[in-house]
Amino acid sequence: LLGCTCKLVMDNMPWVDHLPDMDALKTIIDRGVPNPDAALGRQARECLEYYAETLAHYPKCARYIRLTQPDLQGPFDILHLMLGNEVFYAVYDEPELLHQALDLITQTYIRYRRFIAPYLTSDADGGRKCYVHRAIYGGQVVIKDDTATANISEEMYAEFAAPYNARILQAFGGGSLHFCGPRKEWHYRQMIAQPLTCLNFGNANMHDFENHHQPLDARGVCVVGFGE
Repeated sequence: LLGCTCKLVMDNMPWVDHLPDMDALKTIIDRGVPNPDAALGRQARECLEYYAETLAHYPKCARYIRLTQPDLQGPFDILHLMLGNEVFYAVYDEPELLHQALDLITQTYIRYRRFIAPYLTSDADGGRKCYVHRAIYGGQVVIKDDTATANISEEMYAEFAAPYNARILQAFGGGSLHFCGPRKEWHYRQMIAQPLTCLNFGNANMHDFENHHQPLDARGVCVVGFGE
């Protein structure tokens, strides 16, 4: 949607070709929020329509097979895909430009999630939960927060990740966060400052949940998929 290209390399997840320089990022920002029914956004919508039409012939399957949101990642993750590892220099060298980019990404995320909503059957509990990744998560969105939690400091996370996650979560009445890797001392402190309903670990074996769950308990944050 934002103008980057991607490719498939062997049996890997899609690779995004990074922008050549910051001027390319400025051009994308100047274009503003893109049309959600374009590029991969349109392909995802067409895919969901195809599944809905196919399932319509099988009412029992349609009842139990959920059409869930595409993997929308999260604001800082998307920015990292756009810039590559240059993003870790840019938080120091180009902070204002990064905030402009994250604002655009956040607006695009919200617009696209709302655009795709009519094609989904993943809501549960009257829209207060959703089916994603073999489980039921709180809220209507699951933000992937891998890059920021693993690679930047608490101060940088508080400036460049948490506020944009929070805007998305607030737009949908709360939601969930996913991140991979081990827990850092500051993670829960920053995460419970966001309007968070659930937390999911990509590497649950790296977490000492028995001894560190108290901050989450105190805020009523549910852990989904722990120990699977």
